Amino acid sequence: MSITIKYNADAAIALLDGIRERTIDMTPAMKGIQQVMLQSATQNFIDQGRPARWVPLAEATIRRRRNQNRSSIEILGDTGYLKRSLSPSSSGSIPEGGIRRHTKQSSHIGTNRPGAANHQRGYTVPRRPFLLHQQQDRLDYRSIIITHVTGKFTTGA
Repeated sequence: MSITIKYNADAAIALLDGIRERTIDMTPAMKGIQQVMLQSATQNFIDQGRPARWVPLAEATIRRRRNQNRSSIEILGDTGYLKRSLSPSSSGSIPEGGIRRHTKQSSHIGTNRPGAANHQRGYTVPRRPFLLHQQQDRLDYRSIIITHVTGKFTTGA
């Protein structure tokens, strides 16, 4: 009785070459991660903060909005500019004030709306972070990267 093991170096080298090439240019994965980031930021506005809810609006803010005939009493939702600048776009265009960049190795979203950093970091108003990674986002990023590196990632582009 005998056991024979054959090693096919060509197949292993081809597999490793493919992984190397896909890690050099992670653009498809970075695009996917960017979409997760945008959806997560949008969900933060819908939930009015995650994982913990944002500090409620002051009664004076609610009265001022009502006196100005503004119907929204959503936190960070007075004009909607901030939320819209971070919303995913089905057309692929970047909303006014929105920042979208991705490279072969990174993905960025953001906003240049006035006051955004103040709300994110709480300099002179209650801190209401709208750009933050949830635990599920991190799991989604990992899944996207693994799928890309293993060669199973497809895009419509």
